[in-house]
Amino acid sequence: MDNAYANLNLKKEMFRKNMFYKLFFLPVYGSYPQFLKKNYLQVYFSGLSQEIGYETESVLNREYTRGNKIALKITGTEEENLFNKNRTKGEANLLYKLNKETGEVFSITGYLSTFEKNTEYKIDFQLYEQ
Repeated sequence: MDNAYANLNLKKEMFRKNMFYKLFFLPVYGSYPQFLKKNYLQVYFSGLSQEIGYETESVLNREYTRGNKIALKITGTEEENLFNKNRTKGEANLLYKLNKETGEVFSITGYLSTFEKNTEYKIDFQLYEQ
């Protein structure tokens, strides 16, 4: 990462493909009319050397969690394209917990999946504040 920070303009592609960067800086802050927002998420699967798109729905929990956190659930289905038409689609299933006072990310857990030649590729993701 130090090399990337040395010249950000030359490393934009690295950040675009980085799973941590993509999920940590996902634009989750904003308005949620009726506690719901539809969106689009695109994630790079390094094992397949391609980006996978998901039509997502973000649902803001109406109550704080037991740990007094703001919970945001992001779920979705892989976007249909010419290569996966009439085949099983992958899923996005992520849970963001934000600090109630500061709004900072406390944790991100969940998974993203896709299918290639009837084989499931799944990325489990867990990030916690220490």
